[in-house]
Amino acid sequence: MHPDYKQLLQKFPNGVIPQYPIYNYNNNPSLKPVFDHVFEFRNDHLQYKRQLLSWPPSYLYFVDNPTKNAFATTRAYNKAIAIFHGLVEKMHAFFQSQETLINDDAFNDVRAVLKRTGEPAFLAFLENLLSFAYFHEYGHLVQGPRPQNPNDTEDSTGTIKESDVPMTHAREIDADWLATNYVA
Repeated sequence: MHPDYKQLLQKFPNGVIPQYPIYNYNNNPSLKPVFDHVFEFRNDHLQYKRQLLSWPPSYLYFVDNPTKNAFATTRAYNKAIAIFHGLVEKMHAFFQSQETLINDDAFNDVRAVLKRTGEPAFLAFLENLLSFAYFHEYGHLVQGPRPQNPNDTEDSTGTIKESDVPMTHAREIDADWLATNYVA
């Protein structure tokens, strides 16, 4: 398992994870409403599905780490989804840099819809990306642990046995499919 993931999981022994994710917005205060909105709606979804599927306690949180994207973990005592601010800030910068493209006439319909929300277009796209990331990781929770490892945590060690590649790709495509269906 990647050392950053191990370090994160060790902060939450016995499945004790903060009820609300703490994210330092000082560097980019414009992200706070996006994070809060996404967290509120996606956490409601996760808790609804937890009850519906009789899962153990399930948590969603944002993590201050600039180098990771997101992961899901399934344990006997809890399930969790973590979205790292590295992913969020990279996407925020990307979508903000695309603002002039979004102002092109080809996006008139999109801008008309977004104008009603009062949200800049790049923040709306960022919110959709965060939703996709959440639903992709939710897809991994639905899949359950990999058969060869019941205490599985998705990680990025950089090494995958050749025999595991087909299953890894299938799981990722399946999670992408679920996320696309929820976000579309």
